[in-house]
Amino acid sequence: MSYKALKHRSATMDVLIVMATTIAYCYSVTVIIVAAILRPDSSPLTFFETTPMLVTFISLGRWLEHRAKRKTSEALSKLQSMQPTDAILVELDFDNQVIKEENISVNYIHQGDNLKVLPGARIPTDGYILAGSSMIDESLITGEFMSVSKSKGDMAPVQLLADRIAGYFVPGIMLLSLITLITWICIGFGNVAIINPDIGINEYNKTEIVVEFAFLCSISVLAIACPCALGLATPTAVMVGTGVGAQLGVLIKGGLPLEIAHKVSVVMFDKTGTLTQGKPKVKEVLLADESLVDFNRLVALASAAESNSEHPLGTAIVQYARQKINISYLGKTSQFESATGFGIRCSVAEPKNVKADLYQSETSSKLRDVVIGNRHWLHAHNISLDSIFNEKVCWRESKGMSVVLAAVDGQLAGAFAITDTIKDDAKTAIRSLRQMNITVVMVTGDNKRTADAIAEEIDIDAVYANVKPSDKIAKVKSLQDRNNTVAMVGDGINDSPALAQADVGIAIGSGTDVAIEAADIVLVKDNLMDVVTAIDLSRTTLKRIRWNYFFAVIYNIICIPTAAGVFKPLGFVIHPWMASAAMAASSVSVVLSSLLLRRYKRPVDRTKFSKKWDSSTHYRYSKLLKASNRNATNYGSDLSDNDDDQSTAPTKQLLKLVLITRYIYYQALPLYGTDNILFGYINKIKRVKC
Repeated sequence: MSYKALKHRSATMDVLIVMATTIAYCYSVTVIIVAAILRPDSSPLTFFETTPMLVTFISLGRWLEHRAKRKTSEALSKLQSMQPTDAILVELDFDNQVIKEENISVNYIHQGDNLKVLPGARIPTDGYILAGSSMIDESLITGEFMSVSKSKGDMAPVQLLADRIAGYFVPGIMLLSLITLITWICIGFGNVAIINPDIGINEYNKTEIVVEFAFLCSISVLAIACPCALGLATPTAVMVGTGVGAQLGVLIKGGLPLEIAHKVSVVMFDKTGTLTQGKPKVKEVLLADESLVDFNRLVALASAAESNSEHPLGTAIVQYARQKINISYLGKTSQFESATGFGIRCSVAEPKNVKADLYQSETSSKLRDVVIGNRHWLHAHNISLDSIFNEKVCWRESKGMSVVLAAVDGQLAGAFAITDTIKDDAKTAIRSLRQMNITVVMVTGDNKRTADAIAEEIDIDAVYANVKPSDKIAKVKSLQDRNNTVAMVGDGINDSPALAQADVGIAIGSGTDVAIEAADIVLVKDNLMDVVTAIDLSRTTLKRIRWNYFFAVIYNIICIPTAAGVFKPLGFVIHPWMASAAMAASSVSVVLSSLLLRRYKRPVDRTKFSKKWDSSTHYRYSKLLKASNRNATNYGSDLSDNDDDQSTAPTKQLLKLVLITRYIYYQALPLYGTDNILFGYINKIKRVKC
């Protein structure tokens, strides 16, 4: 290792170890040979124990380091489980129309199979396109998706700083060791009593004593200097931090995102599937012109078209059709086109007969041109909304519904009003981010009325609505231009460019493959509080890294002068084997310091307290508090008439205080966490009458 380092003109810890062991061994052999020739009866000072002791301590330290890394990397293997394992196998007729679909494992794909790939999904195998068109992410092939160029050997910023420091540190130690050798030789020949006050009765001569001590200090400086503590400060903390994140369901792709996340000042959330459940349901179907298509025919045509889309709103329409008119076969489609963030267009074979209780799978040869999407998509196809229908749509959008417009043969046919439940932890996560002094922004392709209604419900102030996928990148860039560190949280294919542009991209684990691939952090559990956990874990890890650097610097500041013999006048000298033990101990100390990150706890653990405080417990304590208030009032009014009750009043007041304290504890902790419990106490005390 040291040979390779010197070959590449770089100095590492291995160079110091080899120099220390080589000098110690060569010096010991030399002095034994000289003593055997000149003074056979003497016993010169040697450093043969330095080489095995140094190698042993270094090996022990590295074994502990690799053991810690191995245990941590086991959690990171969970990344493997997120790879898609399924594919959609389809059966085609003679006209290349789909007549049957089936989900199969990718292990059962054979040559000649026909597969259906939804927009945003990962291509399961090599092949060519038979029909249809859509946007395909080629980042896994071309490597050009990410906006920042990286190459082999790239490291995290803090690690780069450590390597630069080590690059100057090692040559400096070599020079310091040489200076130590020369300095003590000069001091020894000037006043040997400083080295050995008993020189008069010592059997060695002056030259032997001076040279032995000078080499002892020089070798000790090489052995005790520890650039490995600087080198281990970042990677061990990052390794443990990413491992802890994986155990908590936060998969962090490397040290760079972990280090950048601590600087996040703005978190931008996508709406559909991120702040909401991502399981939208059709609440209402609006018909624009019943003479064009009736209710059942509109649902049938729209569901057939949306069966080729992976968008949650399209999935909601398909599920609605299956439930409402009992569709088992969605019909044939052709010339399918998908524009991310806008809508779809395709030709659908019109069904011959559609009933409310039965969908006939037989279709006519007539093809209907179906366009489904938002206003911009319909306007792009020269389809407009009349004022009356637009007013109906606007009213539903103001109620937080997403309205998907549908046109048939170039004419507006109707719309689907779709609702999506907001996630239970969305408001809590946003409040927690605000407590961390982070600005929260929502961005969505929905109209402003729908976006404002959702934002008002979960207390988000800044909202970007009617945003195209390409405009999401512009929004991220505009925030970055204001010296903000931006984290983007999304789950869909239209979020992937913004995820790549953001300083930290955070993808929901249940999202599309493209979004997961583009993100720096993946939330496995689909829990928005994990966004808070990811940022808080990054801040905690960076604190640990700074502490490791502080320890490494203090260690070298104290130990190197000690090894150089500064405290010799006080009678304290470090031998090379002691220096090697100290050096190994410093490395192990940095590793153990990083391992303390395993004790990391989430900022707020609501589930821990939900079991302790249910509705029945709330009712019981509230009832006791009311009784306590009544008793306290009675005691206050009776004190003037009956002095004997004064002895019992303090006891009952104490009981009341205990009840109030427990009430506050169980209600404040789930809301504010252990770090902000005092804040919770103050708020609750204001509301409870004492």
